[in-house]
Amino acid sequence: MDEFVTEALVLDKESVRETDARVFLYTKHIGGIAAKVTSARKMTAKLNAHVEPMTLTIVRLVKKNNESQGYQLTDALTVDPLLLWKKDAAMFRRGLGILALLRSEQFIESPDVELWELLTQIFCIAPDSNKNYHGMVLKALGFDPLFAQCASCGGRPEYFYGTDQSFYCLRCSEYSLIEGAMIPCNATGFTI
Repeated sequence: MDEFVTEALVLDKESVRETDARVFLYTKHIGGIAAKVTSARKMTAKLNAHVEPMTLTIVRLVKKNNESQGYQLTDALTVDPLLLWKKDAAMFRRGLGILALLRSEQFIESPDVELWELLTQIFCIAPDSNKNYHGMVLKALGFDPLFAQCASCGGRPEYFYGTDQSFYCLRCSEYSLIEGAMIPCNATGFTI
C-alpha cells in the first residue's frame, strides 16, 4: 500500500452508489487521477466541501497494491477555494471549461510541472475576462491554436473539441453533429 500527499486541483466529482463519490483530480506530483471518496455524500461528511470542483486542495491518497482498486482519498484540506473565479458567472463557466478540458485529456498518472505551474498561476489570481485562459492551457497541452486549422474546412479555429482533439471554426462547429463540450480557443495572445 502506497500513500501520497500532494496538492491537487479538483476537476470534477460524481456520485457512486448511495453515499460514495469519485473525484477527478489533477495533482502536482502524480498528474491526472480519479479517486474514490467513501461516504462523501453523507450529511456528516467532512471531506465533501474540500473536494468540490474548482478547488485547490491538499489531498492524502492511498493506492492499494491491487492496481484495479485505484486511489482512495483519505484526507483533504482546502488550500484555496478559488472564490475569485466563483464570483462571476461568466468566469466560473470559463473555469469549468478549463477543468472539463483537463478531464477530457485523461493523462492518467502523468505529472507535468509546467502545466501545474500554469494552472496555479491562472486559478490563484483574480480572473481577467480579456485573457485567453483556454488558449494558454491548450498550448501547454501541446494543442497550440496558433498552428491549428479547422478539421472540416481548414479555416481559422475557434473551438477545440477535447474528445477527438480537433479544432473547428465557428461555421463548422455550428453545423457539425458533434456531441460533447467544445471550448473556445480563440487563437490570440497567450500572456498571463
